[in-house]
Amino acid sequence: YRAGWKEGRGSYRWKTGEVYEGTWKADKRHGHGTFTTVGGDVFEGDYRENKREGGGTWRFAYGRVDVNQYKADVPVGDGVMPPSYLAGGGIP
Repeated sequence: YRAGWKEGRGSYRWKTGEVYEGTWKADKRHGHGTFTTVGGDVFEGDYRENKREGGGTWRFAYGRVDVNQYKADVPVGDGVMPPSYLAGGGIP
């Protein structure tokens, strides 16, 4: 932490159980990191100001793996969103 904000390398667990481990800048996910949902789906990739940006890989708990590019948190390719997101769980 720096001045009360998450800064540098570290991890954070939300009250909902999701976890992010990676780099932070000004209290936002920024740089490379790993995000794990409560259901066990894992995203590893790059973030910019709290949004997925650039390359990333989803490893779903049921075994599927999707590699994609992201722009402002939106996949720009043939990848899919995790079932927990599609069911309305969302991703912080």
